[in-house]
Amino acid sequence: MSLSYPRSVSAAVVLLLMMSAAFILVAQDTEASYSESSGYPGGSVTITTNDTSGEITQTFTEVPERVIVGNVTCLEMMLYFGLGDRIVGIYYLEDEVWSELDNEFADVIERLNPEYVCTGLMTQAVATSLEPDLIIGYMSSFGESNWSIGTTQYWNEQGCNVWSLNSQAGETNVDGMKQDYRDLGQIFQIQDVTDKYISDFDQASDSVSTHIPVNAAIFEYSKDETSYTNYGDSSFIGDALVHCNGVNIFGDLKSVDKATLISSTQLQAIVVVAFGDYTPEQAVSDILADSTLQDLPAIKNRNVIGIGLSQTYGGVQALSVMQSISELLNHASEISDAGEDLSNSDDNTLLYVALTIIAVVIILVVIFLIRGRNN
Repeated sequence: MSLSYPRSVSAAVVLLLMMSAAFILVAQDTEASYSESSGYPGGSVTITTNDTSGEITQTFTEVPERVIVGNVTCLEMMLYFGLGDRIVGIYYLEDEVWSELDNEFADVIERLNPEYVCTGLMTQAVATSLEPDLIIGYMSSFGESNWSIGTTQYWNEQGCNVWSLNSQAGETNVDGMKQDYRDLGQIFQIQDVTDKYISDFDQASDSVSTHIPVNAAIFEYSKDETSYTNYGDSSFIGDALVHCNGVNIFGDLKSVDKATLISSTQLQAIVVVAFGDYTPEQAVSDILADSTLQDLPAIKNRNVIGIGLSQTYGGVQALSVMQSISELLNHASEISDAGEDLSNSDDNTLLYVALTIIAVVIILVVIFLIRGRNN
């Protein structure tokens, strides 16, 4: 994640970072937490999820043993909760995997045939040959388009369930992300671990907020584009911004054109989203160098951070992302407070000068009257 503003960090941010470290240490202790039984205490588990047709249900009668993951968010969840040994294929890697999970990811890559690790898309034939019992991916992965890996009906007929995360389709907010962890816990019978994760997340995220609202925006940026995909309040990352006391000035607009962005002179903080070969660091560097945006307060104050596409969907990086947004907004609010203090100081100075002048004039008038009377 790219941070590009000065080192001024409030005590609240330092506290958040300390809480994050404790959160990571506690929540990652999951290696032997899932059940050794292949069944469920109640005989089955049913979850509600989405495919391209809309909301669907999937029923599990056995804990999945052969899982294909279809994006980095899902991959990181599996790795974080000690389920990496169940991954048999990865059919889409849109970002780099979180550095905190480098070792777990390396173990999976070393074990898998390179043919089953795709930075693009895996064909349905290759996926079928892996005999999965669960595929986790974007909602758009389960349908009939060129982007899809197959319909829900096809995979269910192969004895395989499909699952798209709530935070990516459905309840795309912080609460939806927590439901994803509840579903994960039920599917893999690790409820004790996922429940603790949610509890720790709630405790840590309660402090992720600025003391005053800050005007902000989240959008995909590229120096070669004139229209940018906007992440509004109904997206996970937009809801996270609101949770941190940010005000998304573009609301739920699908996109923002360059002219609108240029005229947004009240914009105090910016989160740019990048993916693929275009890194968050490059996106931050490019937007800060954009000559047409230099009048925006966020650009003037270098109050910009960059995140990867997978970080916009929640997942195990959610708290880290929210803390970075909180730090961004706190910095913007500190600048705002400093500006108000300076303005108040200027006003007080002018008032002092005016009162001094009035006092001098009154004294001179009194002296003049006294001298006139004596004469």
